[in-house]
Amino acid sequence: MAAPTTAHKPRRTWLLVTGITAAVVIVVAVGILVFLKIKTPKTTPASTTASNQQSNQPAPTATGNSGTQQYISNGNDLNLKFTYPSDWTVTPASNNNASDQTITLTSPLTSVTDSTGATVTTKAVLTIRPGSAQAGELASGSATIAQDSTQIGYTSPTASQHQYPYITFVHLAGGQNTNNVFDEVIITGITKFMKGQGITADSLGGLDPIISARFYQCSTNACDGSGATALNLTGGLWQNSTLAQQVQAVFTSLQLS
Repeated sequence: MAAPTTAHKPRRTWLLVTGITAAVVIVVAVGILVFLKIKTPKTTPASTTASNQQSNQPAPTATGNSGTQQYISNGNDLNLKFTYPSDWTVTPASNNNASDQTITLTSPLTSVTDSTGATVTTKAVLTIRPGSAQAGELASGSATIAQDSTQIGYTSPTASQHQYPYITFVHLAGGQNTNNVFDEVIITGITKFMKGQGITADSLGGLDPIISARFYQCSTNACDGSGATALNLTGGLWQNSTLAQQVQAVFTSLQLS
């Protein structure tokens, strides 16, 4: 019987060595790539880094968005609480008012669009007066109602509060008001007034306290005396301006005892 041939053995050995060598090269190459990936620091585009840093910073505080504070009255005639914007000024200070003392809140100067479409500098002044103080601005008997009273809702009324009082829009200049503009907003409790109706101090009889807000157009930084005139408001401004919404928020926060 003939012996088995070994003619192809060297070729097989060469193929085996070649395959092992190729495998080793691949493993080494993969290892180098992995090593480089681990060692190479991850870079971040400069704009992305800046954006991330900015997002961790507090947002600038704009006028009208500065948070709120609580006011507590300790006067016998004005036993109440309310919240107000932190950038407003209030006199007298919380827990420091006499029994018959008016509480006055004043907004910072801000820009609004008036009834003519012009941008003007204005401020709001909200007063909380004891019933005995009367409403002197209505004493002349020339004030009229600019539009029908509407209702608001107190957010946390006490047991002695009517939860949905009327607010009334008063035109103080007198005479016919064809533009439906108003100078003052008064919380008139359960009493609703209709457009064109006259209003006097006696019309508010029984209200205690008398809570109202007026808006002033300012020609000086002091915005008082000759530097302030009544600002004519429209329904649109009352509903949409930030300043008017702040006034409404003070109104609805009132807790009256």
